[in-house]
Amino acid sequence: MKIQSHFPLATLMAGLLFTAAVGFSQGSLTPPGAPGPTMKTLNQIEPRTPISSLPFVISSPGSYYLTTNLSGTSGITISSGNVTLDLNGFTLQGLGNPFVSGVEIRVRPTSPSGTATSAVGHTPV
Repeated sequence: MKIQSHFPLATLMAGLLFTAAVGFSQGSLTPPGAPGPTMKTLNQIEPRTPISSLPFVISSPGSYYLTTNLSGTSGITISSGNVTLDLNGFTLQGLGNPFVSGVEIRVRPTSPSGTATSAVGHTPV
Protein backbone atom coordinates (compact mmCIF):
# COMPACT_ATOMS: atom_id res chain seq x y z
CA MET A 1 0.00 0.00 0.00
CA LYS A 2 1.34 3.31 -1.06
CA ILE A 3 0.89 6.37 1.20
CA GLN A 4 0.39 9.57 -0.68
CA SER A 5 1.80 12.75 0.82
CA HIS A 6 0.05 16.09 0.48
CA PHE A 7 3.08 18.00 1.76
CA PRO A 8 4.32 19.21 -1.67
CA LEU A 9 0.84 20.43 -2.59
CA ALA A 10 0.38 22.25 0.73
CA THR A 11 3.77 23.90 0.34
CA LEU A 12 2.92 25.03 -3.17
CA MET A 13 -0.44 26.50 -2.03
CA ALA A 14 1.16 28.36 0.91
CA GLY A 15 3.77 29.82 -1.42
CA LEU A 16 1.11 31.02 -3.85
CA LEU A 17 -0.94 32.64 -1.06
CA PHE A 18 2.15 34.41 0.32
CA THR A 19 3.09 35.68 -3.14
CA ALA A 20 -0.47 36.93 -3.72
CA ALA A 21 -0.49 38.74 -0.36
CA VAL A 22 2.80 40.50 -1.13
CA GLY A 23 1.67 41.32 -4.66
CA PHE A 24 -1.52 43.03 -3.48
CA SER A 25 -0.09 45.18 -0.69
CA GLN A 26 -1.99 48.19 0.68
CA GLY A 27 0.39 50.89 -0.50
CA SER A 28 3.33 52.81 0.82
CA LEU A 29 3.88 53.07 4.55
CA THR A 30 5.66 56.43 4.20
CA PRO A 31 3.54 59.16 5.84
CA PRO A 32 2.40 62.00 3.54
CA GLY A 33 3.84 64.74 5.77
CA ALA A 34 3.80 66.28 9.20
CA PRO A 35 0.43 66.18 10.98
CA GLY A 36 -1.47 69.44 11.30
CA PRO A 37 -2.82 70.95 14.52
CA THR A 38 -5.82 69.07 15.86
CA MET A 39 -6.71 71.11 18.96
CA LYS A 40 -8.56 74.41 19.04
CA THR A 41 -7.09 77.43 20.79
CA LEU A 42 -8.81 78.94 23.83
CA ASN A 43 -9.86 81.95 21.71
CA GLN A 44 -11.64 79.63 19.27
CA ILE A 45 -13.52 77.90 22.10
CA GLU A 46 -14.28 80.91 24.31
CA PRO A 47 -13.13 84.36 23.16
CA ARG A 48 -11.79 86.35 26.14
CA THR A 49 -11.35 90.08 26.68
CA PRO A 50 -8.18 91.27 28.46
CA ILE A 51 -8.38 93.76 31.34
CA SER A 52 -5.15 95.75 31.72
CA SER A 53 -6.22 98.97 33.47
CA LEU A 54 -8.72 100.30 36.02
CA PRO A 55 -11.51 101.38 36.20
CA PHE A 56 -13.14 98.80 33.93
CA VAL A 57 -16.88 98.29 33.29
CA ILE A 58 -18.19 94.95 32.01
CA SER A 59 -21.58 95.60 30.42
CA SER A 60 -21.94 92.62 28.08
CA PRO A 61 -21.82 88.84 28.59
CA GLY A 62 -18.52 87.07 27.98
CA SER A 63 -15.24 85.99 29.45
CA TYR A 64 -12.72 88.51 30.82
CA TYR A 65 -9.25 88.12 32.34
CA LEU A 66 -6.59 90.22 34.09
CA THR A 67 -3.22 90.65 32.37
CA THR A 68 -1.31 92.01 35.41
CA ASN A 69 -1.72 93.23 39.00
CA LEU A 70 -3.98 96.29 38.95
CA SER A 71 -4.51 99.14 41.41
CA GLY A 72 -6.71 102.21 41.46
CA THR A 73 -9.46 104.10 43.25
CA SER A 74 -12.13 102.19 41.30
CA GLY A 75 -12.07 98.53 40.33
CA ILE A 76 -14.12 96.37 37.96
CA THR A 77 -17.88 96.88 37.72
CA ILE A 78 -19.90 93.96 36.33
CA SER A 79 -23.37 95.06 35.22
CA SER A 80 -24.27 92.14 32.95
CA GLY A 81 -25.18 88.51 33.44
CA ASN A 82 -23.27 85.49 32.08
CA VAL A 83 -19.84 86.95 32.84
CA THR A 84 -16.72 85.00 33.72
CA LEU A 85 -13.88 86.96 35.34
CA ASP A 86 -10.51 85.19 35.59
CA LEU A 87 -8.06 86.96 37.90
CA ASN A 88 -5.24 84.70 36.62
CA GLY A 89 -3.57 84.84 40.05
CA PHE A 90 -3.22 88.64 39.87
CA THR A 91 -4.51 91.08 42.49
CA LEU A 92 -6.76 94.13 42.54
CA GLN A 93 -5.52 96.72 45.01
CA GLY A 94 -7.64 99.68 46.04
CA LEU A 95 -5.92 103.02 46.58
CA GLY A 96 -7.27 105.60 49.02
CA ASN A 97 -10.56 104.65 50.65
CA PRO A 98 -10.19 101.29 52.48
CA PHE A 99 -13.82 100.41 51.71
CA VAL A 100 -13.38 100.55 47.91
CA SER A 101 -14.59 97.40 46.13
CA GLY A 102 -12.15 95.63 43.85
CA VAL A 103 -14.99 93.94 41.96
CA GLU A 104 -18.51 95.35 42.11
CA ILE A 105 -21.37 93.21 40.81
CA ARG A 106 -24.59 95.05 40.05
CA VAL A 107 -27.60 92.74 39.83
CA ARG A 108 -30.78 94.09 38.27
CA PRO A 109 -34.01 93.06 40.03
CA THR A 110 -35.42 91.65 36.74
CA SER A 111 -32.40 89.44 36.00
CA PRO A 112 -32.29 85.79 37.05
CA SER A 113 -30.51 85.06 40.30
CA GLY A 114 -26.81 84.21 40.18
CA THR A 115 -23.86 83.64 42.41
CA ALA A 116 -20.45 85.18 42.80
CA THR A 117 -17.76 82.85 43.99
CA SER A 118 -14.40 83.96 45.36
CA ALA A 119 -15.42 87.62 45.00
CA VAL A 120 -14.46 89.61 48.07
CA GLY A 121 -16.02 93.04 48.47
CA HIS A 122 -18.75 92.73 45.87
CA THR A 123 -21.75 95.00 46.36
CA PRO A 124 -25.15 93.82 45.06
CA VAL A 125 -27.30 96.78 44.03
